[in-house]
Amino acid sequence: MTKAIISSVVDLTEGGCNACGIVECVSYTLTINEREIPLEELTVASLVMTIALKNGFKQEMKMDMLDDYLSFTKSGYEVKLFEDYDQLTYRSTDSELQTKNRIKDTKELTEKVNELLTKLFKLETIEFEY
Repeated sequence: MTKAIISSVVDLTEGGCNACGIVECVSYTLTINEREIPLEELTVASLVMTIALKNGFKQEMKMDMLDDYLSFTKSGYEVKLFEDYDQLTYRSTDSELQTKNRIKDTKELTEKVNELLTKLFKLETIEFEY
């Protein structure tokens, strides 16, 4: 089983004027096999994309008559991601899973990511640490 560590750094910056308050900016990093990968944000889509790309999937934006979607392909196998506000739909030829993108509980977030990675991307389970 692969281990992954999610870490975060909080930067506090001032807005630049007397009326502006302090702004909190959180940066996340995913460390797998001693390799640090910056995350855009801590969401289902960001974690799934980062891990899929690290495991050899190629990402491409595709445009259909009705929908635009992200396509993840590896050796002829494709997983499609359809996004609608905070709702994500991942679809392969034999399965489909829907989820919210933003999940506050990190345990629930990583369980959902593992479900998507194992069932749709056919990758091994990842043991997440914080």
